[in-house]
Amino acid sequence: MATYFYPLSKLDTAVYRKYFMDNVFDTALEKINAAKVTAPIIYHKFTNMDEHRPVLDQLEKELQDKYNFPYKVNAFLILIHHIPQQIHIDAATGRDFRRYVSINLPLANYAGTRTVFFNPLPSYEYNFIKPEQVTFHSEFKAEDQWSMVNPDVPHHVVCDSHAAPRVSLALSFEENPTFEQIFKDIPGLEQILSVG
Repeated sequence: MATYFYPLSKLDTAVYRKYFMDNVFDTALEKINAAKVTAPIIYHKFTNMDEHRPVLDQLEKELQDKYNFPYKVNAFLILIHHIPQQIHIDAATGRDFRRYVSINLPLANYAGTRTVFFNPLPSYEYNFIKPEQVTFHSEFKAEDQWSMVNPDVPHHVVCDSHAAPRVSLALSFEENPTFEQIFKDIPGLEQILSVG
């Protein structure tokens, strides 16, 4: 069975969680509030990486040293989940730009939350998908660790047992590699990931 997520337990969490909560979260919240966005999930995308380049350089070096991961971060999102998301793929629409790989870190209020993946469909007319269109594939509970996920298959975040919104960080990368391409580009990656 295909795997749509891998834990990256070798990466530091405390340093990056502190940086993004102390230096990025308030800005994201201001932008979201100014836009008057209301949805089960609200987010702000950061595309100017220069301001955050020192910490991203550090993270990219860790990814390279520990996972042979060669790609540079070209954007990141701060996501705030209030209630379970609609099932979706990460795309402008099902037919336009799609994001194939995301490396994620839960930042706050993630206990009792999980990401559920569903089996892929032959094609996607839209990026939002009705529950009756998909069948369950797998899921993982949010923990104090990074994970690499495939957001190009139907998935959603479920908040089972908490009132406070879950806050998380999602990184995307130059070249927008697919899951399949990453495993071709990085020999032995599956073995490396099998031990976290």
